[in-house]
Amino acid sequence: MKFLSSIFSSETLRSVEFPTHWKASILLLVALLLGAELTARALMAPVGDDLWAYPPASSPGTFEWYRALATAERTPRVVAIGDSTGARNFNPEAFSSTSRIGNAYSLARAANFPLALRSNTLPLLEVGKPPEVVLLFQWAGSFRDDPRVRQIEQGSLAPVLEARRNGETPVTDYVYLSRLYPARKFLWRHWMRGEPLITPTPFGSFSPLRRQGDDQPMAAGVVMAPADDIAFSEERRDVVRMLLRTARDRGFLVVAVVGPQLRPDGDLV
Repeated sequence: MKFLSSIFSSETLRSVEFPTHWKASILLLVALLLGAELTARALMAPVGDDLWAYPPASSPGTFEWYRALATAERTPRVVAIGDSTGARNFNPEAFSSTSRIGNAYSLARAANFPLALRSNTLPLLEVGKPPEVVLLFQWAGSFRDDPRVRQIEQGSLAPVLEARRNGETPVTDYVYLSRLYPARKFLWRHWMRGEPLITPTPFGSFSPLRRQGDDQPMAAGVVMAPADDIAFSEERRDVVRMLLRTARDRGFLVVAVVGPQLRPDGDLV
């Protein structure tokens, strides 16, 4: 009786070689992939590492223009952050012209609830020169562990930015080919139209609701009354604690603005 080891010996394995055309095909494939990756890196160079990583609904230019200001030591003295309660109701231009504090800018965006705020806004407050005052506009219901809140917030989440903040290295940080699709509109704007990728945002990035007609305002959406059996999320509330730690470390003041609530006694953080 012969054992398998006597049939498939090391000598037998050494005698097996890849056909020459297989080797050539593998080398050609590696060369093509390397060439494509180098081309992707060249194409992505003007776009940078962050602009393409925001979800389109969150107005990436708003965040990256702030980064440009902070990096150049031209940070606005007052910065509003949060969701639509700030985006729709805080006018930075009007604030700047009437207050004695100084110029203002808004990073508040619709549906920018705490988990989205953690990924797209908090890292910016750690860049360059810090603001003097940060106004936090956040709907109190967004701190609840409610599936409806998570669904609305989904369009504002930036997984790549969140991963970086957690010390992780997403695949897009070393395989630039994976950036091409999410960056397609920026690539088109730069390489095909020759347009600047980041421009000053008008009115301090104020984003009021637009009108559908001369006297017909656009509907603001449905206000969700929180269910009684839904509790606050500690993960969401911890975002505020993270903001306060950053404020302490960087020396700026945080002012939380809580708007009117349907149920003031039961809907406050």
